[in-house]
Amino acid sequence: MESKLLDWKKARQKSIIKVLGDMGIAPKTQTVKAAWYLSPLRTEKEASFCVTLNKNLWYDFGIAKGGNVIDLIIELKSCSSIEALHYLSSQTSFFFIPPEIDQTKRDETLQVFKVKEIQHPALIQYIRSRSILVSTARNFCKEVWYKYNGRTHFSIGLPNSSGGWELRNKFFKNSTAPKSYSLIGQQKEKLLLFEGIFDFLSLATMDKDLIASSDSLVLNSLGFISRSLPLLNKYQRIYLYLDNDHAGKKAAQKIKVLPLNIRDCSCTYKGSKDLNEKLRLLPQQFKKL
Repeated sequence: MESKLLDWKKARQKSIIKVLGDMGIAPKTQTVKAAWYLSPLRTEKEASFCVTLNKNLWYDFGIAKGGNVIDLIIELKSCSSIEALHYLSSQTSFFFIPPEIDQTKRDETLQVFKVKEIQHPALIQYIRSRSILVSTARNFCKEVWYKYNGRTHFSIGLPNSSGGWELRNKFFKNSTAPKSYSLIGQQKEKLLLFEGIFDFLSLATMDKDLIASSDSLVLNSLGFISRSLPLLNKYQRIYLYLDNDHAGKKAAQKIKVLPLNIRDCSCTYKGSKDLNEKLRLLPQQFKKL
């Protein structure tokens, strides 16, 4: 017997957590505020797909895309909105119940209160676990201390071009407002384009001369491609170091249609998801790509 079709409002109330659970997708970490997943929309090794529990909304920081449960089904199943509605109507997943608002809840604004040279042993250990030279990380990043949700945290921080910070540690991936791309360099003729912090630091570890002779653009999210395209016109040569996954390939194709001198360098780490994975597979004495 065919299930009764839900109306759109009711369908949007299906719990994203429960819908993902029905698909066998479980969070890597979960707090009272959010659940963090390895993105079901692409390949990744650090959870950057967030479901906000008190709003029943999702956001994938890797592709800067999010929405409600209907939007998620459309992305997951590459289907139309009406097909997503039929799918949700056929599932027995629980409905989302908005929590009561607690006026005593703490401020969730991320507030930076100290920036210094990278010194904390936990951050140094994390950098080394990614096969990045600590001296290289110190050249471009800082140790950033901040308060978030009433607690004090510290991370490796890369400044972005709008005055914010991209923050990474072993357990946490976030950014301060305003979020943007990071442009590093002194108006050289070459531009090296990366998706994330560790791709950039990986190449800086493997080939510091190439980094020194070029400008570098770290997108910090593939969602900033469109905003960064006007920058590319300033350079005679552009080298792409994007991930070897569907999202990275799609982003590279979007850039390569421009009438510019563009080289896709992802073939130099073929067989690895990204530059950092390639670096970690290299022997102790690093090789140039």
